[in-house]
Amino acid sequence: MGRSSKEMTLYTKATTAYLLDMEASGVAENTIKNRAYTLNNFYEFMIDSGHSMDGPTTTVVLEWKAMLSNNGLAVSTIRQYLVQLRAFFEWASDPEMDEPFYKSSPIPRRAVPADICVPSI
Repeated sequence: MGRSSKEMTLYTKATTAYLLDMEASGVAENTIKNRAYTLNNFYEFMIDSGHSMDGPTTTVVLEWKAMLSNNGLAVSTIRQYLVQLRAFFEWASDPEMDEPFYKSSPIPRRAVPADICVPSI
């Protein structure tokens, strides 16, 4: 699938606005850096896999999740990435925003692995 500069601009504008909003809200610098890393990781996946940034789908998010797993990331790390990405898309699709960047979040709660429970001995 080809990508237009408009699609890339939409994602770039949304992520820039999101990170600036976090900064203005007093979110810690390390948290913002972690979010930026996750958003960039997803962006790079979308570019490398040829998907459209215009409206990422649940299927694409699940492909990214599988890629993270295949790269050997721990379930807890993948969960954190998905939680961060879901928070971004929920922010970017907030209907209370004058002009939301996206219509909805492509990440259903069921796509995020449950917390790992370690039984006590």
